[in-house]
Amino acid sequence: MNPRQPRSPHWKVLLTAVGVLFTFYAANSQTIYIANNNPGAVGGTNVFTGGTAFNDAIAAASNGDIIYVVPSPNNYGDIGVNKSVTIYGGGFNPDKDNALFSMVGVTRIDIFSSNVRLSGLTISGITYLNGAINNVMFDECVIRQVVNNGGASQGNIMFQRNIIGQGIAMGQYVMNMGVVSSGIVISNNIIYTNQSTSFGLINTSNGTTVENNIFIGHVAGSNTKAFDNFNNGTIKNNIFFGIEPNSIGNGTFLNNNLEFNLSFGAANNTFPTGNGNTSVNNIENSDPLFVNLPYATAYVFTNDPSLQVGSMAIGNGESGIDMGALGGGAPFDVEGTPLPLVQVLDLPPTIAQGKDLPVNIKGKGN
Repeated sequence: MNPRQPRSPHWKVLLTAVGVLFTFYAANSQTIYIANNNPGAVGGTNVFTGGTAFNDAIAAASNGDIIYVVPSPNNYGDIGVNKSVTIYGGGFNPDKDNALFSMVGVTRIDIFSSNVRLSGLTISGITYLNGAINNVMFDECVIRQVVNNGGASQGNIMFQRNIIGQGIAMGQYVMNMGVVSSGIVISNNIIYTNQSTSFGLINTSNGTTVENNIFIGHVAGSNTKAFDNFNNGTIKNNIFFGIEPNSIGNGTFLNNNLEFNLSFGAANNTFPTGNGNTSVNNIENSDPLFVNLPYATAYVFTNDPSLQVGSMAIGNGESGIDMGALGGGAPFDVEGTPLPLVQVLDLPPTIAQGKDLPVNIKGKGN
C-alpha cells in the first residue's frame, strides 16, 4: 500500500479542528478522548500523548465514549479494546494538506468487548475478535486480516467500505470468522489476497451476507477461491476479478444464494449450483472494465475502482444498482474519511501583535 507521502504535521492546529469536528458528539453527552503521539504533542484534559497515548485513552474511557486517534507519522502500537467505545481515525486516504494516517497495531489489535466501532484507521497487524462478542463494526479502515480468536460464537459483525487483505501472508485466510458465528455482513469493501494456490479468502458460516464487494486476485488465471467454509449465505452484487466465485471444497459451500454477481479473470469463473447453492442473474467471464484496478496483492491510491462505460457491472445488480464496491446504499469512498474533514488550513507564519489572524479553511463534510 502506498499512501500519500506525509509532510510536516500542523498537529497544534489539528487539535482545534478536532474540537470542531466533535461538537455534535459532545452535545450528546459522550466524553471524547484524544490520542496524539505526534512528536512534540502537548497533553491536556482528555488528551493523551507519547508512545502509550492510544492505550491510555482506552484506559480512561467508559462504555459509550469516543476516542479520536490523531493522524501521525508514528504507529500507535498494539492495542486491546476492552470497552464499548467508538474509535475514529483520520481515514485511509484523506484529501487534505499534510496527509497523515491513524496507524495502529504493529503486530495486532484485540477486540474484547461488544458494541465497538472502528472507523478511519489503518490497522497494520492482525485484528483478533476475542470471545463471544457482538455488534462490532469496521468501516473505512485498512485491514490486514481478521481472525475469530478462540472460535467462540460471535454475531452482528459488520465490515463496510474497507480495504481488506493488505500485507497478508501466504497460506492464511483474509477473514476467518469461524463457522459458529452468525449475522456477519461484508459489504462495499475491496478485498485482496496474496495466495498463489487454491485457497479460500473468507471462512465463515450461518447466514453471512457478502454484497457489493470487489474481490481482487494477485494474477490473471488464478485458482484462488473466494470462500472456504461458507454455508447458508447470501452473495450478491459482487465483482470477482481474478478470484473464483466458489469454495475450495464441495462439502464446505452449502445452501448459498448467489445472485447479481459478475466474474472474470480466474481459472474458473462459473458460479456453483450444486450442494443446495443457487445461481441467479449472475454474469460469468465478463471484464468489469475498471478504470484502473489491476490484479494485485494490495491497493494503491492511484487506483480507480470506478466502472467504464460499457461495463456489464453497471446497472445489472439487484434492483438495477451497480455491482461492486461503488454500488449500493453505502458506496466505497476512495478517500475513506469517516468524519468531516479539514482539507486545507492556511495560516501566516507570524502576525503583528493586535492584528487579526487571516485564516483560509477548506473542508469536506461527511
